[in-house]
Amino acid sequence: MKKFLAIALALVVLVSLAACTGGKKADTFEGDLSTVIATMYETAKPEFMVMDSTPVDLTDSWAVSSYLGIGDTEAEQEATDGNASASLFKEAYFSEPMMSSQAYSLVVARVADASKVEEIKAQMFDGIDTRKWICVAADQLRVVSYGDVIMLVMTSSELAPGLADSLVQAFAGAVSSSKITGGDVLSELTGEILSRG
Repeated sequence: MKKFLAIALALVVLVSLAACTGGKKADTFEGDLSTVIATMYETAKPEFMVMDSTPVDLTDSWAVSSYLGIGDTEAEQEATDGNASASLFKEAYFSEPMMSSQAYSLVVARVADASKVEEIKAQMFDGIDTRKWICVAADQLRVVSYGDVIMLVMTSSELAPGLADSLVQAFAGAVSSSKITGGDVLSELTGEILSRG
């Protein structure tokens, strides 16, 4: 009887350990964000000229609002003596078209607190201005994450039909350590895929 209990207990421990490690997603992503953007462009290949990735000045509230969709309330600014939203992110990079009259923006950002990724993603999705350009607007918006990294892309379907979804796939492939290809690569993303258009 003791042998049976010992074997049963050992099996329970093994199954528990396998369950804990088998389906675990990354809490953080250690890679370089500008390299992620370059890899995404190699995969998705936009049909228009884009700028190299450029750091977002996280101390500039206009830049944070324009690229990340996060704005500070006056109360937050007073409480932090400056830009409260800058404390949400460790770093962020953006890439936009060479011609400013095209509705397209790609941002990859690393959050300061990985436990708040879903909350920050929702703020970005709700707060980004898809009409920030003169005379043009983005009608497709995607915000996704992998660990502590968030990718936001918005574009006009007239400019590049299907590019938003191609970039989501490319992001999943760029941050994933697995060699998954095709539709299954989206399983590497963590949290909800926020989508409009």
